[in-house]
Amino acid sequence: QICRFVNLFNLEMNHNKLTSLEQVLVNLKCLSELIDLDLSYNKISTNLTNPDDFDDRLCQQLEELDLGYNEIEHLDPRIFFRIDSAQQPNASSQFAANLNRATNRFPNLNYLNLNGNKFKQFDLLLPLAFPSQEFYFDFSNNPVEKFVNTFRLTFKNSLFRFDFAFSNRTVYARNFPIAKLDDATFISYGVQDRNDLELFL
Repeated sequence: QICRFVNLFNLEMNHNKLTSLEQVLVNLKCLSELIDLDLSYNKISTNLTNPDDFDDRLCQQLEELDLGYNEIEHLDPRIFFRIDSAQQPNASSQFAANLNRATNRFPNLNYLNLNGNKFKQFDLLLPLAFPSQEFYFDFSNNPVEKFVNTFRLTFKNSLFRFDFAFSNRTVYARNFPIAKLDDATFISYGVQDRNDLELFL
């Protein structure tokens, strides 16, 4: 039924009882003009782990995606990238080896809200991977226990090297129950000295 509204560019489906992000995306892929999708305050518990859950056409046109205050527990960075090959690599090590051929699945996304879910880990490199000139990423109010470097990349990797990548990124990471910052994790991000730290943060 919703496919009748082909010119719809803003869709607010917040405060419902949706549980499957995959099903929502399948049902909405016919909306060729949709750029703003609000799925906040639902009961979505689908872990963001399978790249095949995301329709490329819908992802390419989205500018704002609000998944705040759902029940998502796990985020795999592979969902944000697409590799032009016959088969999307499954293993993390295999995927990392092919990242030089990767493009972002959400090239126009400038706002991603994952506030108030159930994530326990956070990769600080993720906000750098989106090519929009201005990008706002809200990961606040999650029970994050540690920062991770999923694919063992540094922030100097070519995947993150946009001219504007560091000056136009706003990341909200408030209210984590994390007790301390692990120096080893920051070193793995490529932060080796004070200049690197200032550039990275």
